[in-house]
Amino acid sequence: IPIYARFFRTSSAGLSSNRAGETRDAAPSSANANDTSGPMHGQFVLQTPLNALHFETDENAGTYSARVRLTAIVHDAKDKPVWRYQQEVDLKGPVRKLQPRMAGNLYLMRSVTLPGRDGFVIEATVEDLMAGSTGALRQQIQPVDGAPGLMVSDALMVRPFRGAADRLEADEVF
Repeated sequence: IPIYARFFRTSSAGLSSNRAGETRDAAPSSANANDTSGPMHGQFVLQTPLNALHFETDENAGTYSARVRLTAIVHDAKDKPVWRYQQEVDLKGPVRKLQPRMAGNLYLMRSVTLPGRDGFVIEATVEDLMAGSTGALRQQIQPVDGAPGLMVSDALMVRPFRGAADRLEADEVF
């Protein structure tokens, strides 16, 4: 199963939003927002194409279903887990909507705060519980300077979310 995982660093300084939606420092500080010695706030995104999963259909009921377990772990430089998340996702719907769904992706997005050190590694797995297959990925997180005012550490491709095809499991909207 193909897996794509990224950590998008959105800030190293503690930022919060006020009611007007403006972003401000949570604690007054002269620290550089690109400083990697402090905590790194960001979004962990795990993506897998839905056409790599096994979907079972029930012709009598006219439905499809798939079951997936997503696991994400961030390890520090000593290979000690510092953040872990696991979720099982049920994909269900009418058979007539299966073809558009197969063209989409399953996304898991979680807000993460990592201690300010280098050497973090993302370990991600996607388990297709119906087919008994697994995809795994392990890659280094590279903290880099973000763009002034934007604070995104990595290239970010944006495309319209297609509800008929894509599935998003997230704790907040990015």
